[in-house]
Amino acid sequence: MGQHPGIVGKHHRNLQNVPKNGNEIQIDKNKFMINIFKPDFKNFEGVKPISIYVLRVYFALMFFMMGFTAWSHIVNHRGEWEPINAVTWCVWAAYATISGFGIYKTLKMLPIVLFMIFYKILWLIVVAFPLWRTNKLIGSPSEELANIFIWATLPIIFFPWIYFYNNFIKLSTKWQQIKI
Repeated sequence: MGQHPGIVGKHHRNLQNVPKNGNEIQIDKNKFMINIFKPDFKNFEGVKPISIYVLRVYFALMFFMMGFTAWSHIVNHRGEWEPINAVTWCVWAAYATISGFGIYKTLKMLPIVLFMIFYKILWLIVVAFPLWRTNKLIGSPSEELANIFIWATLPIIFFPWIYFYNNFIKLSTKWQQIKI
């Protein structure tokens, strides 16, 4: 009687194991919420899943939103390009396009996130902060970018700094033994 008629083979399911109330499902949600903040050595090389998920959202936003904006601007541009303006749009299009790989290969594409953090924070310091300090930011052409770039502080919090150091900066034992 515990079997559902019409379900056979490997897809057979014992209906006695189906939760009668939502408590079993709630336990799984609680485990997920607890484990999302713990390092995951099985799936993410010791990086917390919350960091991976937040960075994937950033990669998706960069790929779709910045990609759409940059590529639309490039494709629809008419006339000669001003060289520095062209470099800016080409860099944004390139980094947005490459960010698509970060949605799936998050840890391998961390240098793109670091590039994004660095240039946005640098721009905020060099351009927006002096305007803000003199009460000229609001209403200026820089206000819109400042409002977007300020969100670069969020990936700083979720960036796996120790993983990045160990995998991108720290010299391996092999390289340390080579004498120049």
